Amino acid sequence: MFGLSALRAQKKIFLFICSLSSVLILFCFGISAVAEPAKSYKARILVEGALVYQKADYDSAVLGTLKEKQVFEVSLKSFSGFHRIRVGSKIGYIVESDLEPINFEFESQKKSKAAAKNKKSKKQAERDQPRRKRPFALSRFVGPAIAMINFTENTMGSKLSESEIFYGVKLSGTDVLIEGDIDTEINLMFRYGAPGYYQTFTGQSASGWNLITDFQLQNVSTLSPIAIGFFGFGPMFRFSKFDVALKDSGVTTAYSATDMVLGAAFSLGLGVRTGAVALRSEFKYYWEKTQYSGLTAALQFDF
Repeated sequence: MFGLSALRAQKKIFLFICSLSSVLILFCFGISAVAEPAKSYKARILVEGALVYQKADYDSAVLGTLKEKQVFEVSLKSFSGFHRIRVGSKIGYIVESDLEPINFEFESQKKSKAAAKNKKSKKQAERDQPRRKRPFALSRFVGPAIAMINFTENTMGSKLSESEIFYGVKLSGTDVLIEGDIDTEINLMFRYGAPGYYQTFTGQSASGWNLITDFQLQNVSTLSPIAIGFFGFGPMFRFSKFDVALKDSGVTTAYSATDMVLGAAFSLGLGVRTGAVALRSEFKYYWEKTQYSGLTAALQFDF
C-alpha cells in the first residue's frame, strides 16, 4: 500500500515538473518573440523603372522593373547596398537608393539627410550622384566604329556596287535619346572619296564623300554577365556628293552627283564587355533607293 502511494506521489511530482517546464518554455519563447525586431518593413519605390536583380549584384540577371510609388515589403538587413524584396512569387534584390522606407529610415539614409543642408529636386540629386554601375544590357557606351559596306546606287544608267570602308562613331545603350531603360543605337558613318566604279565607268578620276547615319530601337538579350545579343531596326539617312568627269571626243565635262535619301536600317549583332570597355560587331542591312549590306565593328566606352 505504501509503495502504491509513493508511486502516485512521484507521478504527481513528474507531471508538475513537466507542466512547469512547458510554462517556462512558452514564456521564454514569447519574450524572445517580443524582443526580436521585425525583419522586414514597407518601403515605397522612389524611381520609375527601378530594377529588381536576381542577386545583390549589379551584374546579376534583372528579374523586372517596378513603378514609382509602389509599396513593397523589403528586408531591414542590407546586402552590400541592396535589400531583399518580394514581388509576387519572386524574391530579388533592389538598390537601397531606389527605396523610401515608410515610418522609419535606413541608417544610411539618416546619415545622408543629416549631411544634406539644402533640399534638392530628385532630378538634381540624380545629376549630382555618379552614374551607378549597371548591367551590360542597361548601360550606355560610345566609341569609334569601322564598317565595310557594299554600297550600291543607281547611277549613269546602271546599278553599280562597291565595297567601301567607312569610319565613324557608334552610341548605344539606354538613356541615349529616349529616357528610360529602352535600348537604342545611333550610328554616324563617313567615307571620303568616290566609289571606284565611277573611275572604271568614265575612265576619269572622281572625288567626293558619303555620309550614312541611322537610329535604331534594339531588342537586347543577356547571354552572360559580359555578353549580349541584339537585333534592331529604325530609320536611316544618306547624303552623298560625288564629283565626276566625263571625256567625250577629247572634251572633258565635269559634273556633280548629289543624292539625299531616307530609308530603313536593320541590324543583328553581338557585344562583349570587360569593365568599362565594350566591343560590338554586327551585320547591317540598308533599305533605301537600293538595298545593300555591311559589317560593322566598334570599340566603345561606358559613360
